[in-house]
Amino acid sequence: MTEDHENDTVVCILKAIIFVSLGNELPPSAASSKPTLNWNASPDQHYTVIMIDPDAPSRKKPMLRDYLHWVVVDVPGSHLKYGKELVSYMGPHPPSGTGLHRYYFLVYKQSKPVSLEKMARASFDTHRFVDENELGKPIAGNYFQVNKP
Repeated sequence: MTEDHENDTVVCILKAIIFVSLGNELPPSAASSKPTLNWNASPDQHYTVIMIDPDAPSRKKPMLRDYLHWVVVDVPGSHLKYGKELVSYMGPHPPSGTGLHRYYFLVYKQSKPVSLEKMARASFDTHRFVDENELGKPIAGNYFQVNKP
């Protein structure tokens, strides 16, 4: 998200009734299925959506950072269902006793088609993926937190 965007928050709705609100804490079950996302999108533009956990396996020792939970590319406007899902959605399931985990939704405007290479979930290099695909800075984002005692 950037300072020059007024409406740069992804509206994220889980299970049709739970709104993600910049770091609110939710139970893991709240995000077990794909969320509904919406952002300030141009209908003639394509976007990439990435969901990551930067706290894997724990915030104190994030050795598997970033853990990839979802990637959708070539999204026309904010119509996720018409995008190409490169990595299928996986809801949060942090290991017990590892504290709060943050789950970020990041939206990038595409300037060219995105590489459709296979990606590993653990130790995903978000910055490298963004750089290689010339995505620039996120144009929108949001996150929630999950703790599994």
